[in-house]
Amino acid sequence: MGSIRVMLPQLMAENGDSVSDLARELNVSWETAKRKSLGESSLTAGELAKLCERYGVQPGEIFVYRPDTAGAEA
Repeated sequence: MGSIRVMLPQLMAENGDSVSDLARELNVSWETAKRKSLGESSLTAGELAKLCERYGVQPGEIFVYRPDTAGAEA
């Protein structure tokens, strides 16, 4: 089983955005924006669409699947 990694902090850093900027964009509190940026709180479909538009990316660039490497042959 793999895991899904949230790439939002990297996108925010690349674009010079802070958690406050994210909170304004999503119209949520700073605390909620922080949790969403870390993947501790889910993004709604509307929020995901806003972020894709803001950063010019597809959803798969915000949420990246990482398969487990345990048992993989080298």
